[in-house]
Amino acid sequence: MLTKFAKPLRNQSGFTLVEMLVVIAITGIIVVMISEIFVNIVQSSTNATVTNEVRSDGQVAMERIARNVRNSDQIQIAGSDPITVTRTNTMTVDVAGVATTYTLDCTKLLENGNPLTSPTILMDTTPAHCSPLNPADVGQYSYFEITPRVGSSPPQVKIALTLYTKSGPGFHSEYATRQSLSQSVVQLGQYKK
Repeated sequence: MLTKFAKPLRNQSGFTLVEMLVVIAITGIIVVMISEIFVNIVQSSTNATVTNEVRSDGQVAMERIARNVRNSDQIQIAGSDPITVTRTNTMTVDVAGVATTYTLDCTKLLENGNPLTSPTILMDTTPAHCSPLNPADVGQYSYFEITPRVGSSPPQVKIALTLYTKSGPGFHSEYATRQSLSQSVVQLGQYKK
């Protein structure tokens, strides 16, 4: 009686349970590999976008400062002309009688008290974050270095900006970036005739 039911089962075509499990496992491995590639592409694209935004924001701010320095008649630190090479986080430039003060205030770059960079982009002002500047400090941080007038050559300003994005709770730390930009020598009155 058992042979009567067993014969038709042997003659039926189809997939065995083992074959189905092998196909499911192989398909799962392929899907995981493809999704990993896709996730890596999206993360790389987002990281590149964030890095470009930080660099672009910094370059726009740096060019704005450099243009004002080049057009200026005078530069002051704490209300007086610099007499020695000075590294500072605040400087005032005078362009045609209009004074503009640039300040590296902890994590912000300010022009007359208004931010020059977007709120999501922060600035490293010193290694100790907001402590007084010390020329002996080494590392990448933001500062203005003013060289006073020597003979007939005008004062010069070196601008160094280190920008970064926020990270921590609520922010994607994998997209955090740090960019250092430097404008080596900008002379006062360079654009004047």
